[in-house]
Amino acid sequence: MKRVLGVILVVIALMLIPLSCQQAVPPQYWVVENEIEFLAKCEEANITFDRYDRGEITVYFYQRMIGNITVELDYLNFQFDSDTGQFTNSASHWREDLSETPPAIIISEEQAKRIGNGTEARLYYISPESCIFTFTPTNPCWAVFRYNELGWNTNITVVDATTGEKLGQGEPTS
Repeated sequence: MKRVLGVILVVIALMLIPLSCQQAVPPQYWVVENEIEFLAKCEEANITFDRYDRGEITVYFYQRMIGNITVELDYLNFQFDSDTGQFTNSASHWREDLSETPPAIIISEEQAKRIGNGTEARLYYISPESCIFTFTPTNPCWAVFRYNELGWNTNITVVDATTGEKLGQGEPTS
């Protein structure tokens, strides 16, 4: 009996090892030495970064999305020496208070544009550090934009994407 119990405990312990090994390190915590290692991690994690060549520096930028919802001000930025491919710097902002599973979006883009009386709408988690919005809703929201005849953004209305409630205004940037 003791032998069977010991075997069962060993099997359980061995089953737990792969679970801990499979826990991927979130990309905001990646440590890389060079561009090749970085690109291998991107491929393994199935994450696509935008690449920008800035003379002596190659920049990889990722705008955080949860489903089809943009997380305002959350990003990853990895920089490499363009000549050597060596890692030079990184910067990131990543909210920890959001679930990686998006909630059900009840209000469609067309409904949001009607509610906000605008011509364009984008889905966001509004950041507590936003310079456009002075409030931070819990739910994802539609930012509904209205443009004048010159194409300038003159108004931003925020509509809760899960309730349809008009929450307030944003400050258009020039």
